[in-house]
Amino acid sequence: MIQFETNQAHDDLFNLFPKNELHEYLWEMLQGWMIFLTQREKDDMDIATRMYFYELLSHLLRHQYQKKQIEKDGPTSAKMDALCSAFIELLHPLAIYEHHVTSIRHLYLLLPHLSPSEHDELEKVVEFLASANEGHQVHCISASYLRKSLTEGNPYLWKEVLPSQTKYLSPNFEELPTLSPEDRKQIFTKAAERLEDGLDKAKEFQSLAKQTNLEMTPFLLHQSAEMALRAILMAWEKLEKKTHEMPMRIASHTEGWLFWAFHVANENQIMNT
Repeated sequence: MIQFETNQAHDDLFNLFPKNELHEYLWEMLQGWMIFLTQREKDDMDIATRMYFYELLSHLLRHQYQKKQIEKDGPTSAKMDALCSAFIELLHPLAIYEHHVTSIRHLYLLLPHLSPSEHDELEKVVEFLASANEGHQVHCISASYLRKSLTEGNPYLWKEVLPSQTKYLSPNFEELPTLSPEDRKQIFTKAAERLEDGLDKAKEFQSLAKQTNLEMTPFLLHQSAEMALRAILMAWEKLEKKTHEMPMRIASHTEGWLFWAFHVANENQIMNT
């Protein structure tokens, strides 16, 4: 093992290398690592373990980078209050909730009913208004959709949106429902069951791909991958989507889905051993 006898400042990594270069170099290291492992005849589990290690390392570096940016130019309470006041004046939300996740401060604007196209257009404007600082994100949600989804037991919204702190309530707006520990356990247990059912269907396509001719193999593997993503979507957000609609949802939630799915799969593996 190579020993480095340097004594660098703890934040030199972020001061000397921009964010895009960090990701580029990490990717190059992973490629070299995978080539090395295949030459050492490592099995699939060894490679998968190292891939997960790489994901965790990337997540850690991203978290540290965001934390450094927040320390550098993070929003003050006064700025956040001013931003909320502007949203209240311009959008007349029914409520505003605030939720801290790792180093990001999320603001959820609960608005009267919006069509999908209206929501998408408004989200772009809100993102632009909040884009001056990386330390917070603002989300527009239909109040009726959020209340209905929470009542139906949407795991994603219960985990990502609540518990949130109330920052503003319009007159006559009722607080969002709460969740008991028993109900929470039931919601996430059912989500895990939906995930397992969907992944079983994906495995069926994978098995068929191993048995069929080479011309059909790419199609069946493609179907298997889409069925797996569909299973995560159905488990995590209770949304039934056709496989060709998957790219519409993947971009914004892939990381959260995969970490959650890995946690469920790992937990089930431990229980079965």
